[in-house]
Amino acid sequence: MRWRAVVLLLGAVLTLGGCQTDGSDGQERTDYTPVPDDELFSQVAALPGVKRADVSFNDTWPEHTYLGEVDISPDADAQQVLDTVYAVLRQGRFDVGINVVGYQANREVRLEALPRSGGPAELEKRYGPQPGRGTPPGDGSDGQERTDYTPVPDETLFSAIRALPGVERADLSYNDTWPAHSYLATITLSPDADAQLVLDTVYAKLWQGRLGADITLEAQQGGQVVRLDAFGGQPSSRAALKKRYGPQPGDGTPPGDG
Repeated sequence: MRWRAVVLLLGAVLTLGGCQTDGSDGQERTDYTPVPDDELFSQVAALPGVKRADVSFNDTWPEHTYLGEVDISPDADAQQVLDTVYAVLRQGRFDVGINVVGYQANREVRLEALPRSGGPAELEKRYGPQPGRGTPPGDGSDGQERTDYTPVPDETLFSAIRALPGVERADLSYNDTWPAHSYLATITLSPDADAQLVLDTVYAKLWQGRLGADITLEAQQGGQVVRLDAFGGQPSSRAALKKRYGPQPGDGTPPGDG
């Protein structure tokens, strides 16, 4: 009888242990359909700024993690690229971790928004519940989109930019093709214009537009390429835009001497 009781107790323990799933609360979402791994990995490899991607899923307990390395173009915003990689992989298997390391110009880069861990809890805090949209959060760091934000309509922005003093021609559009989500601007400046002031104003105007959108600006003056010195001559990032123009939408004017 004593041995029979032990066997029955052991069987009960094993049965209870077998009920646990990958979910952190012991429950697995039966309504969740992940994006297949191969599709996710192809999306990551095709991201702007990604030169090479080696990503896989480690199903060895207790890892259950997307692992990988990405080579990032020298002129790309490494943090933005990694943020997008994580957001894309977040659309995959339910409640797993993500650990992706970037390499740019022979330097290791890690996602600063997740300095300690890429575990499920930290991922949900940043990107929201799965599967998300496959894009990084906007100005908020909690993965939630601001519902109180009303962008200035594109055509209003574009008309204001074309009317700026010093702008001879402006080709403006919004690229909503995933994963770009960017304002694209090609500007021709008059020879006597203050190029830095005009470019600064163009950026400030476009910053009043869609929440979290990138801005890709190309400008010429007298046949020469001109870049905004405030960004160190580099392409702008959302972090750099926010640092210079403040939280969206701003007032559409460049900062003063500060």
